[in-house]
Parts: sequence; C-alpha cells; structure tokens
Amino acid sequence: MNKKVKAYFSPKRIAYLGVMTAIAVVTNCFSVTVNSGANSISFNYVICSLAGIFFGPVSGGLVALLGDLIGCLVAPKGPFNPFIMIASALIGVLSGLAFKIPKLNEYVKIIIGYVLIFIVCTLGLNTFGLWFYYAQGKKSFIVYLVGRAPFQAINIAINIAITYVLYFPLKKFVFNKWDADTKRATKKVIDNSGSLEENTSAENVTTDMVTTDDQTTDNQTTDN
Repeated sequence: MNKKVKAYFSPKRIAYLGVMTAIAVVTNCFSVTVNSGANSISFNYVICSLAGIFFGPVSGGLVALLGDLIGCLVAPKGPFNPFIMIASALIGVLSGLAFKIPKLNEYVKIIIGYVLIFIVCTLGLNTFGLWFYYAQGKKSFIVYLVGRAPFQAINIAINIAITYVLYFPLKKFVFNKWDADTKRATKKVIDNSGSLEENTSAENVTTDMVTTDDQTTDNQTTDN
C-alpha cells in the first residue's frame, strides 16, 4: 500500500470519521419535516460541513453519505431518494473544497461552503428530489422551489451560526492536536518505509556481491 495512503487511513482517523458518521446518523434521524415534507429542520449540515472542513472533501463526503444511508435505514421518512443522498454527500465535499481555497479567512470559507451547499444541494438536488417524488404534476418545479427557498434559507442560516460556534473550539482542543499527531504518524510511516527500502537495497547489494564472488571463484577453479 502507498505510504501516504497507509498514513491517511490511520486508526485514529478512522475512529474520528466513525464518530462523525454516528452523529450524522443521529441528526438525520431527528430532522423534522414540515409543510407536508416540502421543508425540513435539520442540523445535519453542521456535522457534514465540519467533517469536510477538518477531514477534507473525500472523507467529508463519505461521512455525509453514510450518515444519510444509515439514517434512512434506522428512521426512514419515506421512500429512498437518490437525489437527497447525492445532495447529502455533496455537503461534506463542498465544505471540504471551500476550505482548500488559499489566503481566505476561515469564516469566509465557511460562508462560501454554505453558499455552494445552499445552491447545489438545498435548492438544487434536494428540491428537485422532493418535487420529483411528491409534487410532480401538481405544481411546476419553479413554483415548488420558490415556496421552499425562504424556509430553507433560515435553516441554513441557523446551521451556519452553529458551525461558527463549534468550529474554533473543535479546531483548538481536538483537531489541532489530531493534526499534529497525524503529521508525526505520517512521518514515522514514511521514515520506517524508507529505512526498510534502504535495508532491502543493502541486502540486495550484499547478495549480488556474494553471487559475484562465487562466480569468480567458480571461474578460477575451472581455469585451473
């Protein structure tokens, strides 16, 4: 396995991702639907965004995806909706990508991530998925979108505020230490792998030298 991949999937990282996924499942289970399912009050945005922010877009997307899938199995709120599943995964992905933008204040990156989430996930995929399953033929997509947007904008604003409150304490007391430990573990894995490669190379050189000496001795014996 690649050295960096091995360090990336460290036991501590997997444990953190498991905890974040469990919390995402809980927030999914306790989201409240209103207005005949057209709107929902959910704090799942917070957990999935923080997963993307602290672990990157791939891990954030995985946490959000598993949180949605397991949440649907534990506490189903209707038929399986692939549009909402994809939108959930993109929450972690978009937040993680926003935090990779260089030279920007962290608060600004959080806002950019949520703006992308609101447009792509909430107004786009989520709204289309709900309209396709429940309102198609009763009203147009645009009418459904306009009716849903104000309530969801308030929900997003609440999730942004909670993310702001949680971000810096988590960064200071949890993930800064984890990041330092991860860098040390990565360096250790790479150093150990490098030492192993050097030892292997030395053994190969020694073997080659012995083989060469044996061949030389055999040739001298034959000449005699």
